[in-house]
Amino acid sequence: MEIILFFAVFAVGIIIIVATNYTHFSSYSVLPTFAEYQAKHPGLVQRGRVECEACGGTKIFVRGLYSATDSKKTHGCTTCGKALYRSKS
Repeated sequence: MEIILFFAVFAVGIIIIVATNYTHFSSYSVLPTFAEYQAKHPGLVQRGRVECEACGGTKIFVRGLYSATDSKKTHGCTTCGKALYRSKS
């Protein structure tokens, strides 16, 4: 009986991990690339400066999708928190 409970808890843990990773990846994949963001908002990307489409903020954060060293990055507004575009390093 204890072994069944162990495997049930283990299975739920795996499902949670997979669902969390899928959510991160799916939110990443719907973001535009930098080139797409620039094409959609040409007035917000000028002279090496990017502005937020929501609030006009100019301080942009860069976060790895799963960790700080992840090659997949999201770029967002520090002021309002909106994710703006994605990149790969």
